[in-house]
Amino acid sequence: MTHLVESCPEPDHFVVPSPGEANESFRPVLLDPTEPPDSAALAALRRSGRLREVHDRIEEQVAEVVRSRAPREDFAPRAMERAIAEVVDGRPDTYGRWVWYPWSGRLVHVLPEAEFRLVRTDRNRGKITREQQKGLLRRRVGVIGLSVGSNAALTCAMEGVGGAFRLADFDRISLSNLNRLRAGVHELGLEKSVLCARRMYELDPYLDIEIHRGGVTEETVEGFFVDGEDGRGLDLLIEECDTPWVKVAAREHARFRRIPVLMDTNDRGLLDIERFDLEPDRPLFHGRAGTTTAADVRGLDRDQTIRFLLDAVGARRLSPAMTDALSRVGHTLSSWPQLASGVMLGAALVTDAARRVLLGEPLPSGSHCVDLDELVPARAALPSPPRSHPVNRVPELRGEHLRLRELHAGDHEPFARIFTHPVLTRYLGIDRLSADQAHDAFARSLAQPHTHPRRKYTLAVCGPDDDTLVGTMGLLVEDYGSNAMLTSLALLPGAPVSGHGHEAGRLLMAYGFGHLGLHRIWAGHRSDHHRMTTVMQAAGLRPEATLRQLFRTQGIWHDVTTYATVAPEWKLQANDDELAILEGTCRLEPV
Repeated sequence: MTHLVESCPEPDHFVVPSPGEANESFRPVLLDPTEPPDSAALAALRRSGRLREVHDRIEEQVAEVVRSRAPREDFAPRAMERAIAEVVDGRPDTYGRWVWYPWSGRLVHVLPEAEFRLVRTDRNRGKITREQQKGLLRRRVGVIGLSVGSNAALTCAMEGVGGAFRLADFDRISLSNLNRLRAGVHELGLEKSVLCARRMYELDPYLDIEIHRGGVTEETVEGFFVDGEDGRGLDLLIEECDTPWVKVAAREHARFRRIPVLMDTNDRGLLDIERFDLEPDRPLFHGRAGTTTAADVRGLDRDQTIRFLLDAVGARRLSPAMTDALSRVGHTLSSWPQLASGVMLGAALVTDAARRVLLGEPLPSGSHCVDLDELVPARAALPSPPRSHPVNRVPELRGEHLRLRELHAGDHEPFARIFTHPVLTRYLGIDRLSADQAHDAFARSLAQPHTHPRRKYTLAVCGPDDDTLVGTMGLLVEDYGSNAMLTSLALLPGAPVSGHGHEAGRLLMAYGFGHLGLHRIWAGHRSDHHRMTTVMQAAGLRPEATLRQLFRTQGIWHDVTTYATVAPEWKLQANDDELAILEGTCRLEPV
């Protein structure tokens, strides 16, 4: 720990820290003016010229103590003066504690600890009893990751959810952090752990805060969780870091020590609660990352890191904007987006959940979503709303051997494999794409649900019980009439749904004839791709014509054989799964 002021029996032993030491400090100095060494230290501080501001509003604070203890009594001015004088015993300058904050040069007069806590949490009463508040202040909370996590730590401290904290982050404040982190431009370059501790101590100088300036590593993770000098370990962990190894290792240690873990994803109000205190065998991340261990995720590259984080948080729970953004990280975006409003919402959710867990309320493990875009839709605020344009997402279309769903950010890698494949693209009617072209095509496909009217539908083909993209299936709706074309049917080599490509076409046709109200759907294939004849017929399409030299790939023009069907005749041979889609009773894609 950093010692800011040494209080010794002899006044001449008091040493004011150097400016450099003060700039690196994170812990205030509490001085009791009734104790001779501390009184001497106060005198030395006043002579040092290091005080920039002395803030003494102790009598106003004492008045709040009086009102808190006697809320029914209406104190007249003279009665209040007498009550204050009785509390301070005629010596307001020696009542309570003086707190020196070396980093700001402020000396502040505050109430003694018990009275300070009584007043500072007084307005919590009615929602948190005094006994509950005392219990919460005896708890120790760990926070890993102090960009998003600093707001959660500060909100917990503000609400009195925890009286002791361990904070861990290796990073320093940068300008791009200021869109979501409470700091000023004069604090650029400061360690995030130091900044967070300072903010919390400025709120409550009686807190007990340890900081781990190097973050959590293989060498330090044990020390973050082990019991402190007082023999107590963590009561709860808030995990908000972006490093895969830390996310997994922290949970492994928390599960071993039966410590509950909270995580806010900072998108759509996504909150994860993992009650390892009640379920010591619970899988990490609710099982979303399988049996992945910390050793498994050591040394991932950027793309692998993003894929792991998507698995850990649940890619299908993310907002469309975040899903699209993640596909562009490292291309058109430097990192994933985070907004101050989302960070503050997350801090509130984490603090509320932390309070309930620490108070022993029956809050089970689970994933929860507080999506303000859904709870407070923009159209509700308009007196005469124009025609709204909701996100046009296709519900999950499930068949016997496969299912179709909208793309999400985690599909980027298999999508790119399809559209950069030298053989698959040959029969899609396009030339093989470069990696950058495939990335741009994927970004455009992700954006399709946000276009109005939606004309293009590129869906992921997945196994019935596996969310991994193993193929694509598309529909292109023409601008005029009620006509559309099936497109982009491609299955990766070795896909478990191979041999059932026609089923993907039938599911999408059922959606087109049902939800979209189409009358005619057609499709085509290169005339020399003879295997597709069987697929087309199995999908319920009839041959129509051969279009000469319709598209050009690999420098050659190709004839295309076309097939079509119309809604009345196709519906007659629909199976039960397809009828459910036609009738609009298929289940929506889960969130």
